[in-house]
Amino acid sequence: MGARPEDEEDGEVIGVRERGAGAETCSVCGAGLEERRIIYTQMRTGKLHVFADVPALVCVQCGEEYLSPETVDAVQKAFTEREATETIEVPLYRFERARA
Repeated sequence: MGARPEDEEDGEVIGVRERGAGAETCSVCGAGLEERRIIYTQMRTGKLHVFADVPALVCVQCGEEYLSPETVDAVQKAFTEREATETIEVPLYRFERARA
């Protein structure tokens, strides 16, 4: 499997993990994983926090994202030890259920 074409929403591909001995695969669909930089979001105290350029493994087929324990620790540490580098405006869309 090779790297697939990228666009800004999918994140920057920084490596490909081929299927085979010792290779990691997606727990959802079984496809291979690519090392990418992603945008990670988390709600905390009623606010949406956005982290850019987060290293992750991303499934090449279904898009499932996996963060290493070290990356998760770094994100959690950022909440207590860092200030945001910028503030952005994010649109909110409320889901409306289909009516039968």
